[in-house]
Amino acid sequence: MTDGRSNATITTYNSLGLSEKVLEPSTTAYPNLADRTWQTTYDAAGLPITLAEPGGVTRIRTYDALGRLTAETGSGGGATATARALDYDLAGNLVEVDHPGGSQQFGYDDRGLVTEADGDGGPSSFVYDEDGRMLQRSDPGSWSDYYYDARSRLVAVGAAVSGDTRGYDYDDAGQLTSIDYHGGTGATQTFDYDQLGRLTDDTLAGPSGALRGQTYGYDNNDNLISTTITGTGVAGAGTQTYAYDWADRLTSWTNQSSVTKTYGWDAAGNRTSVGGATATFDARNQLTSDGTASYTYTARGTLSTRTAGSATTTTAFDAFDRLTSHTAGPTTTTYSYDGLDRIASRNTSRQFLYNGLDKEPSIDGNSAYARDPAGGLIGAGTDDGAWATIHNLHGDTVAAFTTDGTLTDSKSYDPFGQPLTAGNTNLQIGYQGSWTDPDTHLVNAEARWYNPQTGAFLTRDTYPLPWTGTSADNRYAYAGANPLIYSDPTGQSWWNCVGDVLLTGAGVGIVGVAVAVENPLVADVGIYVAGEGVGNARSSCGSKPSTTNTDKPPPRPATTPQRPAPPASATSVCTICQPANNGGGTPGGSAGMGGGGAPSGGGTNRPVSAGGGTNSGRCTQCKPAAPPQPHYPDPNSVIHGSHYVNPDPNHGVGTTPNPAPARSTPAPSTPTSAPPPTKPPADSTTDQPARKPASRTASTTTRSSHLPATREETRAMTIHLAAQGLLPILKAAILPTQTVNLTYGFQVDRTWTTPLKG
Repeated sequence: MTDGRSNATITTYNSLGLSEKVLEPSTTAYPNLADRTWQTTYDAAGLPITLAEPGGVTRIRTYDALGRLTAETGSGGGATATARALDYDLAGNLVEVDHPGGSQQFGYDDRGLVTEADGDGGPSSFVYDEDGRMLQRSDPGSWSDYYYDARSRLVAVGAAVSGDTRGYDYDDAGQLTSIDYHGGTGATQTFDYDQLGRLTDDTLAGPSGALRGQTYGYDNNDNLISTTITGTGVAGAGTQTYAYDWADRLTSWTNQSSVTKTYGWDAAGNRTSVGGATATFDARNQLTSDGTASYTYTARGTLSTRTAGSATTTTAFDAFDRLTSHTAGPTTTTYSYDGLDRIASRNTSRQFLYNGLDKEPSIDGNSAYARDPAGGLIGAGTDDGAWATIHNLHGDTVAAFTTDGTLTDSKSYDPFGQPLTAGNTNLQIGYQGSWTDPDTHLVNAEARWYNPQTGAFLTRDTYPLPWTGTSADNRYAYAGANPLIYSDPTGQSWWNCVGDVLLTGAGVGIVGVAVAVENPLVADVGIYVAGEGVGNARSSCGSKPSTTNTDKPPPRPATTPQRPAPPASATSVCTICQPANNGGGTPGGSAGMGGGGAPSGGGTNRPVSAGGGTNSGRCTQCKPAAPPQPHYPDPNSVIHGSHYVNPDPNHGVGTTPNPAPARSTPAPSTPTSAPPPTKPPADSTTDQPARKPASRTASTTTRSSHLPATREETRAMTIHLAAQGLLPILKAAILPTQTVNLTYGFQVDRTWTTPLKG
């Protein structure tokens, strides 16, 4: 296999079709075979038990009788040794993860929805209605309540952290048109769209008038070509324009001061020039020079040093490829992680807390964050106050305001995420809605760290995609060279983001088109699960040093909002998800399409046998404004690097955790720092103890609508199927006026409630 610059990667397979060795291109730094060979060994069931990486790092895995990962260790090659152990209940739900620094436990209801979590950072809990919609989330620092209308759209939120209540309004097409804050007595945010459902205007106004506005313009390929920001004292105010080449790669950016910066790209997707500076890359697409600094890497592809003049910055990673230290001059920043690869601490004393399986923090040792049902940021609070947050089309946090209508902060970024203004020192959820280190300005994209200065990740992407010989094969580049439309908050390939639903600034989480395919490069360890909840335009499908350093959660704001009464229109309706077997794959299925695979799956090179697939279906395309649960990798999966992969070659992809009895762990204790949250109205089944289900079939009611594909949907599917080599099928089968229902299982089930963005 060769990339766009004709650099070859060689893979050898065993008699079962499992890859045993992957030989990467030779580089000046690493010409020897030992420094560019990835080797995997398997057990009798075909599960990967050892992975020997270039440079001497070895990872060892063990499994239970059902093929589920139970332990993993990593060591050697100068990397920090690490380990984790996993435990499951009888239905296959992940109930405990142990790691050297502690452990996390999870409890579930009889539908497989997470109801409680406990561990290093304290307890959190979740309440759902009879249709699986989240009604409440709470942790030691905060609570949030959610209400829905008859079409399962989020219509009201009460959040303690941000100190506000808010209501959401929609037009007849289901597009979000406004958010009223503080019970309608504070700020109001309004949204307008063009005829293609693309966001064109986002305006925040207080009682005294407009506070901040932003308009968007697009070309015929849905690329963003202009943004205009308005408001007195607002960061980035003025008009910015953008240009693209034939491959929709960003080629120029003109800022509000009429200063133009150009970008150049090679055939492998590397950013070869920025303005007058020229960058160079080795045969593995690792940045070696950006015209100002030089870079070196370890044999396994983790960034080692950056040298500019006489100043050298060093970075170190553990055996799971997680950043453990960053040293610049006399300052060293260190990180530790929990068993789910989430940041557990920064510089030891700064502790991070999470709600359940959320990947983004609810508390980062300085601020507490309020989130929507899918985990998207909607507000923040500290000892000094509370704010609601605003996000742009890309999902970047661009403003904060008090809910009575006072703008307290704004920030702006260049196209690749470099902060152009300092912004709120207490608000560190920034570019693409991800946590950003206040000192290094590196962005934690969950599985990896991203450097906005270089427009590249610090480690290689191990997410699997079919080899295309194009820039899609680049394992370090960000967002396919189009960072204004695409994002990569999971760190697991920007292709995940194609076709995601974008409801900018709404704090409403929707799940978009997802893809699950076989890993062609990283030693065939299984199938990755793509697709994740998005909020505030977050995909799957966002500083300064803090003034305090404490491992205690910040207290609630002095003024706690009153919980809103359920709107009159908030009724209980069925959840609109992909039906079972669509996106789930049967026991005979292969990889399947995460966004709606046919019953037999759509993957390649996987044996068809009894396998571990189920009929439960994974709701990777839930269409309500609030999915029943943020979408995370299948708990039955192997943790490979910072990625979760299913170890069973025969296991169907796209399944939700099977209904299961709750783990017999004690319920989270009532926080002592504040009164216990009062649960919103819930049906009788919600509060019942979890019980063992009669079957493994998901209990949610399914309702689907097969509607004509929009331009954005067509474009998203075109990109994906081109990568799969299935474009000829697409050309004859899809037009913007036709129903999408293809032979290969790419079926788009959607309702009129949400526009999809390209």
